[in-house]
Amino acid sequence: MRNLFVALSLLISAAVFGGEFVERGLGGMPYLLFVPPNAPARYPLVLWMHGGGARGGDPQKIISFGDSTGPLYFARDDIQRRYPSIVVAPLCSIDRFWTDEWQRVFAIVDEVRKRYPVDSSRVYVVGMSMGGYAAWDLIARRPDLFAAAMPICGGGNPSRAKQIARTPVWAFHGALDNMVDVDESRRMIAAVKKAGGKPRYSEYPDEEHNVWHRAFKEPEFMPWLFAQRKGVRASFR
Repeated sequence: MRNLFVALSLLISAAVFGGEFVERGLGGMPYLLFVPPNAPARYPLVLWMHGGGARGGDPQKIISFGDSTGPLYFARDDIQRRYPSIVVAPLCSIDRFWTDEWQRVFAIVDEVRKRYPVDSSRVYVVGMSMGGYAAWDLIARRPDLFAAAMPICGGGNPSRAKQIARTPVWAFHGALDNMVDVDESRRMIAAVKKAGGKPRYSEYPDEEHNVWHRAFKEPEFMPWLFAQRKGVRASFR
């Protein structure tokens, strides 16, 4: 009987902690979920906010750009060996923006935190373009939730800098961006610094909008993100 119980437990664990992206949905919003295939432990949570080009009704579009950036990058075997994490990627509908959908996004995050072994001191948000705007917006709405944010070629509301100032941020932008003006990031960084924050900012003088390819190649991109813990600011250059 004991052996049967152990076998069933292992099967349940394998089903829940499967190691592949699965499609889920909550409150009318689809999302992709990746949970490491290892034995249950407390994992950091990476919330990935996609750009405008991935909007629609097919969650698989979120991961259709390959594994050199985005949610598939975080789920790669080599990355998971060094930085195991749970990855959540909600899908925005074609006629909406993330700033319209923040309540649904938080409902998904809270649901995942309840159902899976999330380390509540290490919840991160990373987003590009429209998702970069979302990253700035979400940390302003719930600064108590996030340990760090990485907005890539996005922007936000400088008047909310005070709410953001205590959250570690590393933002990225291309100086030649013709879709989201680089001043969007510059204004946010300046406002957060004025509010007492210490954001990190990488601006690439020769890059246009698809600067995420440069951001993910930064040697400290992953070490910086996963070193952040709520209430403890990790020291980097």
